[in-house]
Amino acid sequence: MAPRGNPCSDSVPADPFGKVAFANGLLLALSVIFLNRRPPIIVDLVNRPSGRWLLGCGKMLAIVLPAFVSIYGVDCINQQPVLLSVSSGTSSVTVLVLSLGSLQSPVNSCFARLFDVAFILLFSVFFLVKFSNFASGPIISTGTAVGLVLLFIGNLQIPAAVARIVLPSLRLFNPVKTDYQHPDDANLVESLVVFYALMISQGGIYLLACICGLFSFVPRRGLVHLCSFKGKWGKKCVDLYYDHAYDKCLEGSVIKPEEMDLVSFAIESLNSSSREKRLAGLRILHGFLRYREGMPDSGSSESEVASKVIASEKAVPRLIGMLGWTIKADEETRLFASKVVAVLAGRIRVAGIPGAVQLISSLLDAQDQPIMQAAIALERARERDGSCWAHWFSIPEEEPSANQDLLPEIGMKILGRLTYDIHNCAEISKATDLISKIIGYTNLTAHQDQGILLAQSLNLVKILASTGGKAGIDIRRNISDNPLLVVNLADVLDDTGSPELRRPAIEIIAKLCMDEGKRQEIGSIHMIIPTLMDAFLNKHESTGMVAGEALAMLAKENAENCASILGQQGNKNIKGIAKMLEDDEYIYVSATLLNNMCASNGDGLRRRPDSSELAKALLPAVLTKLMAAKEKHLEVLVGLASQICNALPAVCAPLMLGSDPNLLTPALVQMLVDTLNAREKPIPECPRMRRAIVELAISIVEMCPPKAAIFREKGMVEALSKVERTPSRVENYWLCDEGLVLERGLPMPDLVAKAKRLIDSASAVLQEMSVANVHE
Repeated sequence: MAPRGNPCSDSVPADPFGKVAFANGLLLALSVIFLNRRPPIIVDLVNRPSGRWLLGCGKMLAIVLPAFVSIYGVDCINQQPVLLSVSSGTSSVTVLVLSLGSLQSPVNSCFARLFDVAFILLFSVFFLVKFSNFASGPIISTGTAVGLVLLFIGNLQIPAAVARIVLPSLRLFNPVKTDYQHPDDANLVESLVVFYALMISQGGIYLLACICGLFSFVPRRGLVHLCSFKGKWGKKCVDLYYDHAYDKCLEGSVIKPEEMDLVSFAIESLNSSSREKRLAGLRILHGFLRYREGMPDSGSSESEVASKVIASEKAVPRLIGMLGWTIKADEETRLFASKVVAVLAGRIRVAGIPGAVQLISSLLDAQDQPIMQAAIALERARERDGSCWAHWFSIPEEEPSANQDLLPEIGMKILGRLTYDIHNCAEISKATDLISKIIGYTNLTAHQDQGILLAQSLNLVKILASTGGKAGIDIRRNISDNPLLVVNLADVLDDTGSPELRRPAIEIIAKLCMDEGKRQEIGSIHMIIPTLMDAFLNKHESTGMVAGEALAMLAKENAENCASILGQQGNKNIKGIAKMLEDDEYIYVSATLLNNMCASNGDGLRRRPDSSELAKALLPAVLTKLMAAKEKHLEVLVGLASQICNALPAVCAPLMLGSDPNLLTPALVQMLVDTLNAREKPIPECPRMRRAIVELAISIVEMCPPKAAIFREKGMVEALSKVERTPSRVENYWLCDEGLVLERGLPMPDLVAKAKRLIDSASAVLQEMSVANVHE
């Protein structure tokens, strides 16, 4: 009776179908072609949802087949034709799956990542099982070898770690020669055992490190979330940082490792020759600065990142240099460099960077260049399981690019933030055609995408026009020389659909009116002054105050503009402005406007048929407000009272002497005298206070000589004597935010002398008249 043997002991042909070898070879050939040629059609197919699903099934099959081979037994499989065919094709199928998987873009799914890791680990175990049997048969098949190469491309640490375990194990667990006769070799066997054990331990540690490396995507995704990076670029940047940190660890000292934080990596990457690494550095910096800038409680963090970039000797010049990269391949690099510079601009001085302003100016020329999306849109149709761990391991979606990605808008933002420093403003003024480019954008419409750019250009011109000192004078001259600006500003004011743009336009007008010629040009555009008057008299929330300031500047030493301000309803407009003196918020600007109108158009006011009504509306209101006014308000109201008396003396005199003699009370005169005595010299808050009081005294005494008695009685002459001893040049000028402007009129010492002379002569006349009346 024949002994019972293994049911699988019957011999069968190695290739029962005759074409298994051919099929395996074909699969290997396709794998090599896909890996090297990367056909676009195949790449597109495997990245589609259906392609990903089919490839996932292939990965599952590649996992199941090796497990089936290991569980069923190699000897049994060799006895079954069908199973032998399946076993022979296992390596080839796995190689093909690996090849197709290399064509896929990285997945953004926790489950898919874990599946890939399991696939790689099981294939590695399958290879090790086959390799461990090399003593009794062939080492490995061709398919397994090719799969191994595909698996370990760019990661030779794993085969090196396996070799450190396998090779010492072969020697350690095989019989070791022990018959060493030389006395010096007595401990050689023990030494070899210790050596091989150390090699196996070291290989085990390396292999453990490699396995941990396969799971490194977990902390990498955590870093992506922690830094609030978005989209696929976030994963790519962290991966590059991971590789950089790994290399630094290998190169650096264990005791004192080199600093390897993300910001340092990003700054170092700016000078890299790799376009990919440069872009990664820019994205990291932009991600940090944008995220921190948008958080209300993270100013110190944002400041720390910005400080580190600015402290780098080459980082800022490199970033600004990238703004001039106009070739197609560097389009995205230029975009993100401009975004980073926009955040840092508030702390940069461009004077020390040659050509910086011209490079920034080049962004304004890119208005017709379409800006690419910052990253490819993520698949929005994928399903989420909503669990916490899946959210942690997945990659956050990147927000779609908005209008802020337009290079001219970013350029405007950079220039606007550079204006924090007056030296930067001077550099902007010196740049060729830059002011003209900025003003050119004020010609845009306020609708759709152009509204943001129009608002930025108006705000930038406003900031530049508000610059103080000599640099401000030069900048305003350059702005005023542009013939299109005033017309563009008029169009903005005429556009009723964009009230938010009117405020910067009105502020620009107010600043330009520093120049006498520009005042005339602005006033000649008939719709500007009526629009300003409407905003001022109706106290529009956003433009009422600035409209009054612009009108006050337009009325300065310009009779035609004053007539336009009065318009056809002069009495109504004057009464409207006078009524605004009752509002503490508007009292200063309305008094300044009236002051300039009376000073510039006194003759025109006197010739008006309603001049008597104008005086009755203005003078009582001003003198009444004087008693309660302080500092700047007192200064401007005293000046206004003086100008009203000068402009309408024939009307004001009867008001003071006749119908309302209480307009100029002794208490009011005493307050003026006390104010003079309290100011031995001008103060910065109201430098023209003393001059205004002296001018008011002169106007009243000239208009109503009998009032000189009140001034003498209250000590005005003594107060004037004190002023005479401490003259100041600043009192001869009109002081404003932009500098000093020489005022027309007598110098301060001459004014004081005139006031004393008028009071003395009028008092003498009154005394003579009094004596004559007594004798009669």
